[in-house]
Order: sequence, then C-alpha cells, then structure tokens
Amino acid sequence: MDEKMNYAPKKSSIPQDIIFEICSWLPVKSLMRLKCVSTLCNLIVSESNFLDNHRFRSMGTKFLVKGGEFYYTAEENKDGKASASLLQVDKFNNSYNRAPTYSCFNSCVNGLFCGWRSSSLLIFNPSTKEVRILPQPNKDILWCNYSLGFEPKENKYKVVSTKYHAQEGYIKYWIFTLGIDKTWREIQRGFSCVPSSSPSVCISGVIYQFVYESFLNCYKSAIVAFDVKFENYEIIALWKAFMSPLHYHELIEVKGKLAIIYYNYVRRSGYMDMWILEQTSRKKMERNITIAFP
Repeated sequence: MDEKMNYAPKKSSIPQDIIFEICSWLPVKSLMRLKCVSTLCNLIVSESNFLDNHRFRSMGTKFLVKGGEFYYTAEENKDGKASASLLQVDKFNNSYNRAPTYSCFNSCVNGLFCGWRSSSLLIFNPSTKEVRILPQPNKDILWCNYSLGFEPKENKYKVVSTKYHAQEGYIKYWIFTLGIDKTWREIQRGFSCVPSSSPSVCISGVIYQFVYESFLNCYKSAIVAFDVKFENYEIIALWKAFMSPLHYHELIEVKGKLAIIYYNYVRRSGYMDMWILEQTSRKKMERNITIAFP
C-alpha cells in the first residue's frame, strides 16, 4: 500500500486510498471492465501492489480443469456444498488448440500457468482468460521442460527452459523474462542433471524441481533450486530410499517452505509422509510429518 503510484487526479474528490480499497474488493469481471473505462482505471487494475492485494482478498478457490480437448475454470460454491460450477475458457482453448494434441501444465505462480504443446509455449491467466504466446522454442529438440518463476523484489516473472538438443547431443538451459526479453537467453552456469516432468514449485523467488541423474536413470535423485533473480542453481540431496520408482512424490509449499509428499505404493499403509526443508545451512529435508488418510 505504501508504494502505490499516484493514479488519482489532483482534483478528485475521492481519496486515492479509497479508490484503491473499493477496487480491491471488486470481482475479476468488474476489474476487466474497468480497464476499458479509462487510462486511470487501467493503471490501477494493472499495478502489481493492487494485484497482490486483490488476490489476497479473493474468498473463493479457483481451479483449472482439463476435460478432453477443452479447459475449464472451476470455483467452489460458497454455501459449503461439495459441487462446483464449471466455465469453459473459450479464448484460451481457441489459442491453445492451434498447437498439437500433447499438452503439459506443471508450473503455476500467483495464478499464472505455464503450458506447452510440442513447439508451442504460452502463459495463461484463468481469472482474466488472457493468453500470451511466447516465442517458439528452438528447433531440433528431442525433449524440453519449462518452469515458471517469480522474483518478488524486482517483480519479475521468468520462464526457465531445459532442452535436449539432438544435433549437439547435450542439455541446454535458457531464460525468458516476461515483458522484457524478446528472445531466449542461454544460461552458461548450467548443470548436468535432467529436470523431471513433475510439477515445479516457486517459493520466495526460488524454483524447486526434481531432477534425474541422466536420461537413462529415471529415478528422482535430487532437487534443483533455481534462484530466479541471480539465475543460478543449487542442488539439494535426497535420501536413498526416495529413489524407488514404486513411490509417489510431489513438491508442494507449506507455510512458505518447500515440502515433499511421499507415499509408498507397495506398503499401502493408509498414510503418507511429508518432509519439510528447514532453513539450515545443510539444505536437506529435515522434518518428517506422518499424515493418515481419512
């Protein structure tokens, strides 16, 4: 609130804080209409502090649901019932259906989704139904993976690309800063591990993702931590039993900390483990919590 830009006209009878406060409680549809009213309204609705405040005050939980060849937004009913309403995202589907059939959505930050299909890459906002198609990835790629990250201090969104080039025969890492870069920038400080296709998590300006030792070894052996601001990496070791292919595991955020959901398919004991990364110099998963299934 302290860093808001001075949007209100000098002769306005309504204080700036009141305008900001009223707009921050409006639904998304009303905000999108306000953007078309005047330049002033468009600036207010687009300002980063306003967006953060509005997102914090949103009461409902929205979901992105994939059904066949179409995508929908789902919102929980406020009366406490288990049912949910679905709304087809027409603008998103029309843009995204230009690409091949295969799709992957495994990266989400502040309500923005990063998705790709073969040679097509885009950023999607389910709330506003806005779609931004990014520059086409390089050709001659056998395998690629993307992660979306956010740097809160500089208020920048970056897409990290991991690509296996057929001609060179090795992995390359690229960065694209939304709203700034026109083309992809190669990272010279890469690492030899291969990021998995499982969802990544961005926490406090750091992207966390499982990695493999190589294409031949498909066991998740560690976690890579990518600093979005400084664009460098750090490897976090995992325990040996974690590498079994019979286990289910996923990265999540728990109260601002990185956590791993860990479940043994063979054991089927009715509970799962959650390991939390404590803020220590060793950078290891320290605290274990057992969660029983209802």
